Amino acid sequence: MKKYLSVLILSFMLLVLVGFCLPAGRQVLADDLGTQCDAIASNGCSSGMSSADCKTLLQKCDDYYAQQSAQLSQDLTKTSAQKDTLQNAISKLKKEDTGFWKQI
Repeated sequence: MKKYLSVLILSFMLLVLVGFCLPAGRQVLADDLGTQCDAIASNGCSSGMSSADCKTLLQKCDDYYAQQSAQLSQDLTKTSAQKDTLQNAISKLKKEDTGFWKQI
């Protein structure tokens, strides 16, 4: 029973560890791809890279930049909506403030 319990606990710990590492690993890969794409944008493909590898990497960079652009667009839309919400709240508070001054 103790052996079963320890195997169960170790399995759970492994699952938790993998759960934390996978998203972080994806971000590291995305950061690495971003670095590679920035290098290609600045310097072109390295001389040691075959044209097929360069073409593959350029396609990955195109996909990466499209994804980044979509994310930024989504963030901009979200930020714009938050701005509108805050402007409405400020407007409401100004009206309430004016009402309080009239009561005084």
